[in-house]
Order: sequence, then C-alpha cells, then structure tokens
Amino acid sequence: MDSKSVKLDEFITEYRFWGEWEVSYTDGTHLPEDEYVKLGKIIIDASKETAQNYPILPFLFLPTTDQEVECRFSELIELLFELSKEQEKANQPDATKKQKERVNALNRQADTLKKQAKKVIGDQLADSMVRTGLLRPEFWLMEEQIIKMEFLEVMRKLSKHVYLTFVVDTSALRRATISFLHKTLSEVPIWTVVPVFVMTEIQRQAHELKKIWFSNKSKTDLKNCKVLGMRPQVSVISRELNHIRQWRPLEMLTTLPEHLGQFNGISKIDRLIIESMKNLKRERGLHQGVYLITGDKDMASLATLENQGSLHIGVPDHIPSKISSVNYDSHNEKLVLTPVHYLLWDLAQVFSTIRLKNKELCRTYELAYYSEASGGFFANDVMEIQEG
Repeated sequence: MDSKSVKLDEFITEYRFWGEWEVSYTDGTHLPEDEYVKLGKIIIDASKETAQNYPILPFLFLPTTDQEVECRFSELIELLFELSKEQEKANQPDATKKQKERVNALNRQADTLKKQAKKVIGDQLADSMVRTGLLRPEFWLMEEQIIKMEFLEVMRKLSKHVYLTFVVDTSALRRATISFLHKTLSEVPIWTVVPVFVMTEIQRQAHELKKIWFSNKSKTDLKNCKVLGMRPQVSVISRELNHIRQWRPLEMLTTLPEHLGQFNGISKIDRLIIESMKNLKRERGLHQGVYLITGDKDMASLATLENQGSLHIGVPDHIPSKISSVNYDSHNEKLVLTPVHYLLWDLAQVFSTIRLKNKELCRTYELAYYSEASGGFFANDVMEIQEG
C-alpha cells in the first residue's frame, strides 16, 4: 500500500467517500497482528459524481453491537488461548485436576476480557459520537442547589451571561465540551481555565501509555484493551487544547503551587481543582458566569454544595442503532452536518489504526494516527493514510 501523511483539512479536501464502508480497528497494544475488530458501518447514499462535487455529504453510522464485540473477542481469545484444545484435554477420561482447573481459569479470564472489551469499546464509541457532534452531550447545570437538565433551559441560562469562565477537568476536555459550547453559544465570549493538576494527570497518563506500549513488544495481551480508555486522556485532550487556543483565551492556572506533587489519587485531584476554582474567583473578584465543567457527577455535586456553580457533561447511556450525521441545533434553530472525516479522524485517535473497507468499490483505506517512526502524531495532529 502507498502511504502519505495528512492533516485534517487535507483529509477532507483530498479523500471522498460514497457507498457503504465497514469500519474496524487494530491496535498493537492488545490485538494480534492483522486482526481487526469491527466498530460499525458507514452508509453514504451518493454516487461517485456527487462525492466528487461535494466532499461533505450526509451519512449514517451503524455502530457495532455488544454481541458483535463479544463474538469477535471470543474468536481472538480462542486464537490466543486455544480454548477448544484445552477443553478437549480437560474432557478426556485421564484428564488431571490441574488441567480442569486450567480450563476453568481460562474460561473465567475469557469472560472478564469480553466484558472489559465490550464496555471500553462501547464507552469510547459513545464519547466519539459526542465529540464529533453525531450525538448531543447531556448537561446537568448545578447552581445554588438547583439542578437543571433540559438542554434548552441550560443553554438559555448560560447564554444570559456577558461572558463565561469555565474551569475544566480531564473528562470535560476529553469530551470536547468547550468546543461544543463554543459552537452552540457563539455569541458569548468563553474563557477556559485549566488547573495545573489536570496537566499533571495528562502527563501521568502519557507515561502509563508508554509503559504499556513498550512492554507489549514481544507478547499480545488482550487485557491491554484498557488502553482505549486511556489514550483519549492524552491524544484527544491535546487536540482539544490546541483547538481551543485557535479561537478562545486558554489559561493554565498554577495556583496552590505548594500542593504540587502531594496528591495521590483522583479524589485529591478533585479537591485541588475545586480549591483552585475558589481561589480564582476570590483573587479576581469573579461572581457570575464561573462554572466547573466535569464528567464526574460526584465532583460536580460536591462543588455545588460548596456554592460553586458546576456543569456536568455526560454521554447517552445507550448508543442508537442508527446515527445520522445531520442534527438539529435547537438552541440556534439550525441544522448541522458533521463530515464523515471528523468521525474517522476521531476514531483513529482513540483506536490507533482504522480500516475502511468498501467491498463494492474494492477499495480499502488504513488510517493510522500513531506511528512509531513519527514518535506519536497528536502533537501536530497528523494522520498516516494507506490506500489499497
């Protein structure tokens, strides 16, 4: 396959899609070489001629089901563990107790791996749908002990402020909340504040990812599928921070420096972020339009109990079986079209290497966001594309 490296705008300009495409992923941290797991199907009801004239077309995305993920990981587990052979040995009349115990242990491990894979893939697909605008995030606005959950009510409340200051944690950045609010509340200036403890947590996650990557060079370990939940903490957040810098003020808050290096757990980081928000308001005399944005409901509730306005950002509990790229922005009363390129780019960031296959066109693309030779693409937001 010929390969080239492109940025997002080049990807949209140079690559046109039409017809039906199966989307799957492979990842050297936990999948055997040349083995793929299906993520879903993209359907673009258009001809080649239409696609050449209009690079951004409506599409449907049909996400993979839990059953499909479990079935595929069952195949991979059989491939790596040779479960059927072990089961056959254990069923022999002369089988030892140790052989039977081994089969039981392998079966328990297989069940755990399948559940883990189903959850992490489902969670990452849901987050990706929200980040790319295919699904609308869910908001809980908590202010003075009042919880507002209806989307339009939350947007109207926020849009009444002359300006907004958002203090964000890693979960808010991972779900691209500021980008969403920037588009939806385009008439309100937004100031984004990132406590230094958030950046420290991102650095810790990057270190953990490197350890998993280099420890997996000689052996495939399916339990490393947890990396799919860790990677957005680095790649997606890095991209979101770079994106925010392009159109809104972004401040790294370094208050409470005496506490740096003293935390040893998520609960401690939550406390430091809340205290940083209090200090920010006190030192700068801010009284209105300041909110903590987090994906942690407990953290949002705790901040509210301490008279700090908070906005919890959530994703739908269940992904629809069909997701349209055309959605209605009820706050601004307009239709919004998400390019298929946004979805593919985001999936590649999370799942490492994405394969797109169109059987009718006999065409295959491989989109790799991570390349050992390039030392990690997320710093420059570049993707490697191979076409076959």
